[in-house]
Amino acid sequence: MRSGVTPATACTLLIKGAEPILESDPERAADMLVLATWAALAANRRDAMLFKDLATLRVERSLLPHVESLRWAGPTPAFAEVCERIDARPLAARAARLAKNR
Repeated sequence: MRSGVTPATACTLLIKGAEPILESDPERAADMLVLATWAALAANRRDAMLFKDLATLRVERSLLPHVESLRWAGPTPAFAEVCERIDARPLAARAARLAKNR
């Protein structure tokens, strides 16, 4: 792949160039697209593995004794302070109303 061409661009170019092949030999075109996808993944393997790691849900059982502890109990005083600081007082009032109506 020449410099400045990303794997995504290469796939786009391949798709455009493969259009006649898609019509005449769809199986061969599919194989070409799979190979291009694998090439793109291989070129960006380090980033792909990082994103996979970041997307992995980790649960520390000692931090989460039971699901009920995740229930929203309403805005904290810190929320109202932040809303005040960013000039979003209506948001703090709305959150308080939502909590009251639960």
